[in-house]
Amino acid sequence: MQYITKTINPLPLLLIYSLLPGISKLLDSRIIFLANVPIILFAIAKSRFEPSVPTIVAGLYFCFSLAQTAVLVFAGAANVLAALTSTYMYLLPVLGIYTASLWDTEKFMSSIVVIAIVHALIGILLYNIIPLPGVLADAAFKLKDGVFQFRMASVSGSIAFGVLMTCGLMCSCYLERKTGKSAYLFASLLLYVCVILSQQRSAWGVSTLFLGWHVLRDIKSVAKVGAAGVLLFFALNSMLGDQSPELGEFFGQRIAATLGQDGGQSESIVSERSHMWANAWGVFNKNLLGIGIGQGGLVANVQEVNQEIVVTDGDYFHILLESGLYGIACYALIIGMIYRIFLTRHAPMKMKYVAWVPVGATLQMVGSNLTELYFTNFLLWVFIGLACKEYSNCMTERISGRIGVQLRPI
Repeated sequence: MQYITKTINPLPLLLIYSLLPGISKLLDSRIIFLANVPIILFAIAKSRFEPSVPTIVAGLYFCFSLAQTAVLVFAGAANVLAALTSTYMYLLPVLGIYTASLWDTEKFMSSIVVIAIVHALIGILLYNIIPLPGVLADAAFKLKDGVFQFRMASVSGSIAFGVLMTCGLMCSCYLERKTGKSAYLFASLLLYVCVILSQQRSAWGVSTLFLGWHVLRDIKSVAKVGAAGVLLFFALNSMLGDQSPELGEFFGQRIAATLGQDGGQSESIVSERSHMWANAWGVFNKNLLGIGIGQGGLVANVQEVNQEIVVTDGDYFHILLESGLYGIACYALIIGMIYRIFLTRHAPMKMKYVAWVPVGATLQMVGSNLTELYFTNFLLWVFIGLACKEYSNCMTERISGRIGVQLRPI
């Protein structure tokens, strides 16, 4: 008898979640961010727990971090507002790993593509490609607050935008390969262009690495990808109009700086972050269990807490600083399991593509604080859960085939 898991459509919940930063900016109310709490709790309440190494480790990490935060706050050793903010923005999304049973994997990936396209369209509207009328121009000004020139973003900055576009790209490529629909091909190309226009180097690297892997798995797709890419390039170039020369110059400078070929005009990717990493390492040596969540990352930077030691670019050092040995050990175990899933031989195509999202995230975490990015951090943990679910189903099918007994899939 086939075991059926009751699932729900993830699109409405996740789309609302993804747009909350924009709604907060437009209404000038940070309390809107708290709306992610009922969304996450609702998803968990509807889910079924399936034990695995990552889910158990994530639970331990969540409980330890919560207990550590409470102790430090009551001891007066942590900033209360930063700790509370980080609890719902950074720690609560960890529980997304437990919602995997609630989503049908392919429907979830399809929803992520739709959400990514929505944000891509918002990013294009905010990129000054076309003039906006008065009211929309005012809204665009609020949404673009804090975003550097030539960096595409939607509602929560270019880093989160680049991560979401990369995630959507991976899902769209899988669905194009699975269904053969041209719509997914053009969606993939649009999302890749948006990754490039985000000007986020970690997103460039991961998405390009993924596309190389994707194309090499089906060499026949090279021609149609190339043809569609040329068409999209000329369409985008005509839309950008007068911005094209300046954008091209900025893009060239960005690549030159990344490769260290700009004549020493800017620091390298590592050197511009090395002082933060060194400070974090020094503080860690004195606080092996960490200084508490919200006390040394992006949240601390916004709340102006511990400004001399915050790590805003480099998740592994941020985790080491805030969560200490237990935090980095938990992440190491989870990442190890994700790579084991990804490197499984003769694995189903779906499992490989699902695993690419957290695998890509582990690479981006070297230079960016992905675990603190609103909404996309929740997606990361959900995809870890989905990868574990697909791996469990794969192993179940293999064992069933060997013993001749149909075992229950997740």
